[in-house]
Amino acid sequence: LPCINKDEYAFTLRQCLSSEVHDYLGNGDDFEDMVDILKSRYGDPGKVVDNVIGEIQRFRKLDDGDFAKLISFINALDTGYCDLKNLDLEYEISNAHVVNIIENKLPKKLEIEWYRYFHRPGSCVNKSKKFPFLLEFLKVERAALEYGTSDLKIKKKLGEVSTVDKSQISCLIHGN
Repeated sequence: LPCINKDEYAFTLRQCLSSEVHDYLGNGDDFEDMVDILKSRYGDPGKVVDNVIGEIQRFRKLDDGDFAKLISFINALDTGYCDLKNLDLEYEISNAHVVNIIENKLPKKLEIEWYRYFHRPGSCVNKSKKFPFLLEFLKVERAALEYGTSDLKIKKKLGEVSTVDKSQISCLIHGN
């Protein structure tokens, strides 16, 4: 806000919002009213918790080998945890009930790996606050999946990687 003129607040805010939220605000252009409407709809901590937990519950049990859905699930957990942490509500996702729901959604092989991970001797996992450890475990899994399923890696395995004729590459701006 300090970088723009007060007369531009409402316009600038509208530029930052999705069309769904933009439509929800209607056509008013009073900045304070817009902020109040957004707070009532999206700023209620109870609603944020409900949305995060609801999104987790909407996922079905993931199948082994369904990497795209697993990555999407991990992304939802990561985003939801960040949202809750920003509101000092991370305890809402760290309770045993929610962790159990998440564990039951994981593909069977990954679920067993997770159990091995936190039951191994010398494990640093706090069993009464498992979620942050589970999330870190899943982030490592996500990174491995993203690396292993990248287009270049798959094409390389299939022998489809082609070399580029560097004499045909030129700068779009300068043409050389």
